[in-house]
Amino acid sequence: MITGVRRSALTVLPIHPNPSTGSVFLPAQTVAGRVEVFDQAGRLVHGERFPAGSTSLHLDLPDGAYVVQLTSSDGRGSRSRLMILHP
Repeated sequence: MITGVRRSALTVLPIHPNPSTGSVFLPAQTVAGRVEVFDQAGRLVHGERFPAGSTSLHLDLPDGAYVVQLTSSDGRGSRSRLMILHP
């Protein structure tokens, strides 16, 4: 019996510019953790450790729609959709 739906603990990750050519900026208060980028099929296409206070992320990915997820060292997460468009 289903008694409810668990809400996601993920919050929205404000990144800009969006769309981007591959370089995006995150809020200055970003905590240390791991950043992962997933393509439309849900495949992990980029992952790296992200130091506290970092404000930029440089991605070398083809044009397309992606999900960027930042998970802090204490397990909290935030995510955002990102469009990459090259001129």
